[in-house]
Amino acid sequence: NGRPAVAYGYVPFGTTNRLVRYAVRNPDGTTWTIEDAAEPGAAAEIGGELVGLGFGFVGGIPHIVYLGGPPANANILYPNDLVLSTRNGGVWSEQSDPLVAESGEAVASCPGLQNLCNTGVVVGTHAALAVSSDGNGYMVAYQDLHNGFGTDSFAKSDVEVFGSGVAPAASVVDITRGGGEFLGIALTDDDRPVVAYNIISVEDEAGVWAAVWRDAAEGWVLSKLSDDQTSARTSVAAASDGTLYVAFFDTGLQKLVLATSTDDGDSWSTEQVETSGSVGLHPSLVVDDQDRPVIAYTYCGRFSADGCPGNLGNDSEVRLARRIAGEWEISLVDDGVGRGFVGLFNSLAIAPDGTIYVAFQDARENDLIVAEAQP
Repeated sequence: NGRPAVAYGYVPFGTTNRLVRYAVRNPDGTTWTIEDAAEPGAAAEIGGELVGLGFGFVGGIPHIVYLGGPPANANILYPNDLVLSTRNGGVWSEQSDPLVAESGEAVASCPGLQNLCNTGVVVGTHAALAVSSDGNGYMVAYQDLHNGFGTDSFAKSDVEVFGSGVAPAASVVDITRGGGEFLGIALTDDDRPVVAYNIISVEDEAGVWAAVWRDAAEGWVLSKLSDDQTSARTSVAAASDGTLYVAFFDTGLQKLVLATSTDDGDSWSTEQVETSGSVGLHPSLVVDDQDRPVIAYTYCGRFSADGCPGNLGNDSEVRLARRIAGEWEISLVDDGVGRGFVGLFNSLAIAPDGTIYVAFQDARENDLIVAEAQP
């Protein structure tokens, strides 16, 4: 209904519990209602980190996906399933059955690896969610680590999707190449998924990749967008004319890069959106009502600072870039009242009336901030 809502991680003061919270701004336009939505891995003997968080309204109901679920066995004591929580009648509840609990639920072929791609129980890291065009279905992209969080698992991880009300219902996007970090997902106007992700471990394949689903016969079309990796989220958007966009922070360039495809993912071009200093951390990308790309992101400083992206500094700012008449218009969202330390986990949304909202963390105070601007 046009009011901003945010899903985010929360650690209560004096504890090590990891909670998922939901906040929605009230109709008065100033106050917020805040609710505990889930405690990932509440049944585990050790707490679960929040490794990715997908959020959207499906059929008017808020849906949050994350890594959760009970321990798989005596050797895996931590959360290891792709789990969904929803809010109905004012109450949040974690669905009794995980969306995905085992690697084999998205069947693939990897005979050279002793069928590893269909083996294991650690699924659901870096979850990202996109809602269908009619608002009643959704698609989740996630990483399948198979057997644990060790180096070998990361080197052979899969990128996978789970669909509800949209196709494919379960599919392996990229098999055993170390992919799945920093996932982003969007659905085209005809509800085909476009996924972006990092590959970290396979020689000659490491970098940022995009995958576009064509149909059941053709499957996924994979494209490498950059030889450099990213160290923060990728963000994906699909315009109504079919143009596809992926925004990411290029760790080699230390710049914000936008990749564009006008031929349904057959080919991609890339450009640096902003070139000043170390810039582009945690990008969040949408298209506005004129199909123009709009990106919220973090400027770290004048130089390629060692602290970006590991630690923000006094110079960090949240910025917004919008392409207007072929040129990028850059504006300041927040500079931490001149003290920096802002810009972790940026999330951008544009309301139906054109109001722009950017949510992000103030790392100095560990606060969740929402900035607002009129169109």
